Amino acid sequence: HLLQAETKEFVNRLRRVFNEVHALPMPVVAVIEGFALGGGAELALAADIRVASDDAVFAFPEAQLGIIPGAGGTQ
Repeated sequence: HLLQAETKEFVNRLRRVFNEVHALPMPVVAVIEGFALGGGAELALAADIRVASDDAVFAFPEAQLGIIPGAGGTQ
């Protein structure tokens, strides 16, 4: 059960961080070059503005396993 508890705490912390980024009083800009997968894509979604290079790729590979993104970025 320890691993389950640690995982739950990690996900909760991740959600808090992304929510705090989203709630900052100043505009947050995410600059993406290359891959933004899973948590990286969720962090970019928490920003107010996203600037992506031509080769940027956004994906949630966990969805192929039937798992929703852990930090709630799609909710």
